[in-house]
Amino acid sequence: MLPNEIFNMDLTAEEIALYAFLMRMEDRKTFTCYPAFKTIGEALKMGSKNTVMKYVSLLEEKELIETEHTIVEHHDGSLKNGNLMYRILPIKQAIEAFHRPSLIITAETNSSKCLLVLHKPKVGTKIGWQTGERLGVA
Repeated sequence: MLPNEIFNMDLTAEEIALYAFLMRMEDRKTFTCYPAFKTIGEALKMGSKNTVMKYVSLLEEKELIETEHTIVEHHDGSLKNGNLMYRILPIKQAIEAFHRPSLIITAETNSSKCLLVLHKPKVGTKIGWQTGERLGVA
Protein backbone atom coordinates (compact mmCIF):
# COMPACT_ATOMS: atom_id res chain seq x y z
CA MET A 1 0.00 0.00 0.00
CA LEU A 2 1.32 3.41 -0.95
CA PRO A 3 1.78 5.91 1.86
CA ASN A 4 -0.55 8.92 1.39
CA GLU A 5 2.35 11.30 2.04
CA ILE A 6 3.89 10.69 -1.40
CA PHE A 7 1.02 12.60 -2.99
CA ASN A 8 2.12 15.76 -1.16
CA MET A 9 5.78 15.61 -2.21
CA ASP A 10 5.59 17.15 -5.72
CA LEU A 11 6.33 13.80 -7.40
CA THR A 12 5.63 13.31 -11.10
CA ALA A 13 3.30 10.55 -12.30
CA GLU A 14 6.36 8.58 -13.44
CA GLU A 15 8.02 8.86 -10.03
CA ILE A 16 4.84 7.69 -8.28
CA ALA A 17 4.47 4.80 -10.74
CA LEU A 18 8.07 3.70 -10.19
CA TYR A 19 7.75 3.98 -6.42
CA ALA A 20 4.51 1.95 -6.50
CA PHE A 21 6.13 -0.70 -8.71
CA LEU A 22 9.12 -1.06 -6.38
CA MET A 23 6.83 -1.29 -3.36
CA ARG A 24 4.84 -4.02 -5.12
CA MET A 25 8.04 -5.95 -5.87
CA GLU A 26 9.73 -5.53 -2.48
CA ASP A 27 10.32 -8.26 0.06
CA ARG A 28 8.28 -7.06 3.05
CA LYS A 29 10.89 -8.30 5.54
CA THR A 30 13.99 -6.74 3.99
CA PHE A 31 12.30 -3.86 2.09
CA THR A 32 14.44 -4.76 -0.94
CA CYS A 33 13.83 -5.91 -4.50
CA TYR A 34 15.98 -6.55 -7.58
CA PRO A 35 14.05 -5.79 -10.81
CA ALA A 36 16.10 -5.12 -13.94
CA PHE A 37 15.83 -1.75 -15.70
CA LYS A 38 14.27 -3.62 -18.65
CA THR A 39 11.62 -5.18 -16.39
CA ILE A 40 10.74 -1.79 -14.90
CA GLY A 41 10.69 -0.10 -18.29
CA GLU A 42 8.37 -2.72 -19.79
CA ALA A 43 6.02 -2.78 -16.78
CA LEU A 44 5.71 1.01 -16.62
CA LYS A 45 5.98 1.67 -20.38
CA MET A 46 8.90 4.01 -19.77
CA GLY A 47 10.76 3.10 -22.94
CA SER A 48 14.51 3.24 -22.62
CA LYS A 49 16.86 2.13 -19.87
CA ASN A 50 18.03 5.75 -19.58
CA THR A 51 14.50 6.91 -18.76
CA VAL A 52 14.21 4.31 -16.00
CA MET A 53 17.64 5.31 -14.66
CA LYS A 54 16.54 8.96 -14.60
CA TYR A 55 13.50 8.23 -12.44
CA VAL A 56 15.44 5.88 -10.16
CA SER A 57 17.94 8.70 -9.62
CA LEU A 58 15.14 11.18 -8.85
CA LEU A 59 13.64 8.84 -6.23
CA GLU A 60 17.10 8.45 -4.68
CA GLU A 61 17.55 12.24 -4.52
CA LYS A 62 14.17 12.52 -2.78
CA GLU A 63 15.27 9.82 -0.30
CA LEU A 64 12.38 7.50 -1.12
CA ILE A 65 14.74 4.70 -2.16
CA GLU A 66 18.38 3.79 -2.15
CA THR A 67 20.16 1.49 -4.55
CA GLU A 68 23.17 -0.75 -4.32
CA HIS A 69 25.09 -2.54 -7.06
CA THR A 70 25.13 -6.33 -6.86
CA ILE A 71 27.47 -8.98 -8.24
CA VAL A 72 26.33 -12.37 -9.49
CA GLU A 73 28.54 -15.45 -9.55
CA HIS A 74 27.89 -17.68 -12.56
CA HIS A 75 28.21 -21.48 -12.68
CA ASP A 76 31.72 -21.21 -14.11
CA GLY A 77 32.81 -19.02 -11.18
CA SER A 78 32.93 -15.79 -13.17
CA LEU A 79 31.54 -12.64 -11.60
CA LYS A 80 29.21 -10.26 -13.44
CA ASN A 81 27.25 -7.18 -12.50
CA GLY A 82 23.77 -8.05 -11.26
CA ASN A 83 20.62 -5.97 -11.08
CA LEU A 84 20.51 -3.04 -8.71
CA MET A 85 19.19 -3.80 -5.25
CA TYR A 86 16.46 -1.29 -4.43
CA ARG A 87 15.67 -0.53 -0.79
CA ILE A 88 12.49 1.35 0.08
CA LEU A 89 13.40 3.93 2.74
CA PRO A 90 11.12 4.97 5.60
CA ILE A 91 8.58 7.52 4.37
CA LYS A 92 9.39 9.76 7.34
CA GLN A 93 12.95 10.19 6.01
CA ALA A 94 11.63 11.25 2.59
CA ILE A 95 9.20 13.74 4.14
CA GLU A 96 12.01 15.28 6.20
CA ALA A 97 14.16 15.53 3.05
CA PHE A 98 11.28 17.17 1.16
CA HIS A 99 10.87 19.83 3.86
CA ARG A 100 14.60 20.38 4.41
CA PRO A 101 15.55 23.77 2.96
CA SER A 102 18.20 24.10 0.30
CA LEU A 103 21.47 25.64 1.43
CA ILE A 104 22.30 28.84 -0.45
CA ILE A 105 25.64 30.54 0.02
CA THR A 106 26.67 33.85 -1.52
CA ALA A 107 30.27 34.93 -1.72
CA GLU A 108 31.65 38.30 -2.74
CA THR A 109 35.01 39.12 -4.23
CA ASN A 110 36.39 42.55 -5.11
CA SER A 111 35.08 42.43 -8.68
CA SER A 112 32.05 40.14 -8.70
CA LYS A 113 29.47 38.22 -6.74
CA CYS A 114 29.14 34.47 -6.86
CA LEU A 115 26.03 32.46 -5.92
CA LEU A 116 26.50 28.83 -4.95
CA VAL A 117 23.39 26.69 -4.53
CA LEU A 118 23.85 23.30 -2.93
CA HIS A 119 21.15 20.67 -3.17
CA LYS A 120 19.44 19.45 -0.04
CA PRO A 121 22.05 17.32 1.74
CA LYS A 122 20.99 13.93 3.10
CA VAL A 123 20.41 13.69 6.82
CA GLY A 124 23.76 13.38 8.58
CA THR A 125 25.85 14.76 5.70
CA LYS A 126 28.51 17.19 6.84
CA ILE A 127 29.61 19.94 4.47
CA GLY A 128 32.98 21.68 4.74
CA TRP A 129 32.22 25.41 4.96
CA GLN A 130 35.55 26.52 3.49
CA THR A 131 35.41 24.51 0.26
CA GLY A 132 31.95 22.98 0.07
CA GLU A 133 33.53 19.54 0.00
CA ARG A 134 31.58 16.59 1.27
CA LEU A 135 33.14 15.30 4.46
CA GLY A 136 31.12 12.12 4.96
CA VAL A 137 28.02 10.87 6.67
CA ALA A 138 27.80 10.72 10.44
